[in-house]
Amino acid sequence: MEWHVEHSGYDASAACRCTSCGRERVVFLTPEQALRLALHDTCPLDLTPHPGDLILAM
Repeated sequence: MEWHVEHSGYDASAACRCTSCGRERVVFLTPEQALRLALHDTCPLDLTPHPGDLILAM
């Protein structure tokens, strides 16, 4: 899956494209979702849980 956040006025969205089949979709985002994805725009999302990182964050 490839994606990038698009900001146009008040409506934030993410343009998504499946790398396997090429299908494209635009997903509209809440402001919180747009912020979270914008922070990950330059670095990939890591879905692997790291328990040690959670303990350090407390």
